[in-house]
Amino acid sequence: MAGFDPIYAPFYFEDLDLGIRVARSGFKMIWEPSAIVEHRHEQTMSKQPKHLLNYVKERNHLIVTRRFLPPEMKFFHRLSLIGRVLSGPNYIKIIRAAKNQINKYPKPIILKNNK
Repeated sequence: MAGFDPIYAPFYFEDLDLGIRVARSGFKMIWEPSAIVEHRHEQTMSKQPKHLLNYVKERNHLIVTRRFLPPEMKFFHRLSLIGRVLSGPNYIKIIRAAKNQINKYPKPIILKNNK
């Protein structure tokens, strides 16, 4: 499975990506209601400028969407991107950044689980 994908560095959406790859690889995902996870999100993120956090979050949201969106939804996704650019022209920078990341890294690894 290879763990977290470096395409999302430095942060945001790597956990969602990993979960999607695990599910698509055919592994059974189990919820443990008594499990406790301590996530110190604020300690890392509070040191970063807010504009960087927003930029990376938007870029990585586009990456995970583009990688895993069903083909029948791609037209509607493109329409939504046009709307985002029209409402905020600077959004084109985020679209370009996501595209550059996608082109720089290989496609996600989806294992075939032989049960």
